[in-house]
Amino acid sequence: MKKLLLILCALLGTVGAWAETYTIFNQAVGTFYDNYGTRASDKLSWTSGSNSGKSGFVISLTGSNVTLDKASNWALVVHSSVDEINYTMTLQAPDGYTITGYDLTAQIWSSSYPNSYTLTAEDETAQTINSTTLKTLSVTGLNTTSTDISIVAAASSSTTQKWLTMKSLTVTMEPTFQAINVTYELYDDGADTPTETQVEQVEKNSDVNIPSSWINYVYYSNISSEGTIGESDCTITVNRTSRTKITDLANLSNGKAYYIRNARGTWAIKNSEMSASATSDLTVNNANKFVLYNTGEEYYLFSVSENKFVKSDKSLSRTPQAITITATEDASYPWWFKFDDSHIFNGGNGFMVVDGWNTLDGGNKNYIVEAADFDESIITSLLSIEGEFATAIEQLRAINFGTGLNQYSFIGDYADYTATASSVINTLESAGASEDNLAIAQDMLAHYALNMPTTGFYRIKGATSNKYLASGLAANNKFNMTTAEDASTIFYYDGTKLVNFGSGMCNGVTTSAWAWVTEDAASEVTFQDGLTNGGYAIKTSGANFYDNGDNSNSADRGGNVTINTSQNTRYRSWYLTEIATLPVSISSVGYATFFCPVAVTIPNGVKAYYISTLSETEATLTEIEGTIPASTAVVLIGSEGSYDFSIASDVDAISGNKLAGTAAAIEYIDGAYTLQTNKDNSSEVGLYPTAVDYLAGFKAYLPATAFSSEAKGFTFRFSDIETVINSISAKQNGTVFDLSGRRVSKPAAGLYIENGKKVAIK
Repeated sequence: MKKLLLILCALLGTVGAWAETYTIFNQAVGTFYDNYGTRASDKLSWTSGSNSGKSGFVISLTGSNVTLDKASNWALVVHSSVDEINYTMTLQAPDGYTITGYDLTAQIWSSSYPNSYTLTAEDETAQTINSTTLKTLSVTGLNTTSTDISIVAAASSSTTQKWLTMKSLTVTMEPTFQAINVTYELYDDGADTPTETQVEQVEKNSDVNIPSSWINYVYYSNISSEGTIGESDCTITVNRTSRTKITDLANLSNGKAYYIRNARGTWAIKNSEMSASATSDLTVNNANKFVLYNTGEEYYLFSVSENKFVKSDKSLSRTPQAITITATEDASYPWWFKFDDSHIFNGGNGFMVVDGWNTLDGGNKNYIVEAADFDESIITSLLSIEGEFATAIEQLRAINFGTGLNQYSFIGDYADYTATASSVINTLESAGASEDNLAIAQDMLAHYALNMPTTGFYRIKGATSNKYLASGLAANNKFNMTTAEDASTIFYYDGTKLVNFGSGMCNGVTTSAWAWVTEDAASEVTFQDGLTNGGYAIKTSGANFYDNGDNSNSADRGGNVTINTSQNTRYRSWYLTEIATLPVSISSVGYATFFCPVAVTIPNGVKAYYISTLSETEATLTEIEGTIPASTAVVLIGSEGSYDFSIASDVDAISGNKLAGTAAAIEYIDGAYTLQTNKDNSSEVGLYPTAVDYLAGFKAYLPATAFSSEAKGFTFRFSDIETVINSISAKQNGTVFDLSGRRVSKPAAGLYIENGKKVAIK
């Protein structure tokens, strides 16, 4: 309650102003104002817009087809697209106050909107607004917490747009509570005279509330108050003690914890890594307290809240990593902190990084002040053999060992340990700390690696966005990222490039461009450990894939970086999921072509064929049953829909297939024929010449080398079909079933069973 009253006092002006007029907004001034002339948008509340939900004076709007907006220079605009409108605007006083009157100045938005508005107050005071001339609705003699203003606009033949601009609003209010004056006096470090004085109006017998601007636990400690608030005006004394600021490293103590702060915030620990906090009130926990532990040779940065050392990737560990502290020659922020040659840098908004920024900047120069006493035995135990051994075991347990993707395997002398990693670690831990066991554990930590993807199909998910990389580009030509699990998010990795299954296009990332390209323009791709416990960095042609999962204007690529020192490690890390089934679509004509570099199982409802022979006008389709061998181009026949082809073990290759195929889109090959409808007979499907820039990926085509003479095209004939019906209307009168055994009343073009015989309707 006390905090609310302080906010209301700030809104309502100077001491003793119990019945005055306050500016809520004024376009001539250019912003929302209180009586002190400071922006007061945090003291207003709206039924819509960016200030929704904030406390204080409220302006709301009721009625259909109308909108209340903040316009440029902080005017209010009400508008509608209907011919005739009637709605109500409500002025609501803050808690503890009543409205006694107001002046609302308005005009038509512009001469292009010649509407006539009538503004009517609850006491029936009215004002007509019918031009761009300013007019004021003035009301006095109120005594209410809420008052309505009706706004009516008659129909207009010249326009259906209604626009009314409210230029200013001043309101007279009185408090409903009994108030007294409280004088707060601030004394620093036992001074005889106050450092600062602040007078506030509060309700009688309120709780003492030290002004928030005086509560800064980075600079000061022991902030306390003396005195109580009673029935009459009073004075509250506030005392605080300045913290010791470190200006000489010799004054650092291993028995002290410290606050470290720069112009952008205070160092902090959040989500088990180094972060930052903009607040100065740090009394809640130890997340902002650090020890700068000095061994006599090196400094270590130690988190009090986590009892761990801070590492150069911002993570926390029981194993120390040396840090250097150097002078900046800036008295206000005298210290730089570095891991090797890389500064700890506060990027703002809680974003702490370690990079090579060496210029004096508000984000990388800091001051140090004492925070609290610290028991340094916590650190010395960690630096002992027992502590180092416990740390090594902890690090081994944190690794996701296994034989699959996003997991790690032991290598070298420890290669056989991967399958039994948990048992090995348990045994080592049970043996206890010793020089030998510590050496074994640390050697194991130096001999493991992330399992790299082999040739196959994958989905690729950003470690930061939790969205999949997809085909196509976002509207701003950045990475397209989505949560969809369809063909657009499946990629084939052939060991050198990524091919999108949905489009057949390959990655073309460089440091200057990102594009989906044909195979001949593809960039070579390699994977490496992204250092996010199972995440991969994807490197290509001088650039790293960059996870901007919100499709924003963030970079989606960047120059190759050393991942373990990059400030953007988490944005350059991806997780892989192996794909077991591939979705393949058959169109309404009942045909599709397909080419896959791995063997796949043919699903129910689909027939697969290769072309065994060619005549001058016909291509003979011979059925493949069960499994399509790897790298075999085929024609698929079935009802319209999407079918899941399961990846299978390879089978013997088929000889004599006239079809060819490609996994990645390639530039058009002269003389190639593709699956089309006959331009002279739209009901006839076959292989015909095509004029395209490239041949689609994961599709089949008939190369010119498959036939010796020029042909207009090839219709299909079937090597195992008893009957070919040239049109749907010519089919016999028997019962017709599809290849799955379902009865079909109106068959389209395709393969069917009729009277026990397999027939093709063309």
